[in-house]
Amino acid sequence: MEAAIASTIMAVLVVSGLNASGRLGVARYDQADRARARALADDLVGEMYPKAYRDPVSTPGPMGLDAGEGPIRATYDDVDDYQGLLDAPPKDMAGEVLPGLDLWSREVSVARVRLENGKAVASAADGGFLQVTVVVKKGDKELSRRVFLRALAMDASR
Repeated sequence: MEAAIASTIMAVLVVSGLNASGRLGVARYDQADRARARALADDLVGEMYPKAYRDPVSTPGPMGLDAGEGPIRATYDDVDDYQGLLDAPPKDMAGEVLPGLDLWSREVSVARVRLENGKAVASAADGGFLQVTVVVKKGDKELSRRVFLRALAMDASR
């Protein structure tokens, strides 16, 4: 009887230990994916942030690519060129697919905003600010989101 009780207790402890170990492994894998997602988002933000607010060649128009720009990002010359970018799988500026990221994607949205009481508010008119959002996903799961403001005034300081 004692042996049966001891065996049952040991079995419960072993199963509990294996479950905890499995959850720890999943958490580590998820943490590694989130770190990779942050790096992918930060890489794209770093690429966009120094770009001009307005197109230096053509007159201001709708958001998105202008004539002669694309399909590779090396030809992008202002922030709004990234509007609607879907980078799946992620690529470098020259258009080369980054290895090992087949299930990953990066999406960019750029919107005109104005500052109202310290908050960015959507604006149809050009208020001197663009709000850029970069979302990184693995499959359908969002793992990172970066949002930054790009000000027209930054161009004057260059």
